[in-house]
Amino acid sequence: MRPSTLVSSVALAVASVSHADIFQYEDCDGDGSLLLTELDAEAFVDLSGLYLGCADLPNANLEFSNLSEANLSGADLSGADLTGADLRNADLTNANLSGADLTGVQSGGIVGTPNVLPTDW
Repeated sequence: MRPSTLVSSVALAVASVSHADIFQYEDCDGDGSLLLTELDAEAFVDLSGLYLGCADLPNANLEFSNLSEANLSGADLSGADLTGADLRNADLTNANLSGADLTGVQSGGIVGTPNVLPTDW
């Protein structure tokens, strides 16, 4: 990927999620993608189709958020409130969902296997 394309892609991704107070700040897996962290994630946010791999979002409030087709591979969503969230066709490979509230989650077509799931799911 050309540097200018990477910068444009990063700027677009940051602009797409800045209203949720989620920020990218480091390459967690050495492939040029950036790690995300939760500062004050908000419910009802649209993060559909975004790369959120390795995201550090423990205890995040993502109620009724649209995470459809998002790449959440390796993400830490432990203890997150995902009540009513749309996870259809999301990639959850090796994601940590321990203690997450998955009440009413739309989950058809999930890709991959999470590393940890809540005991009641």
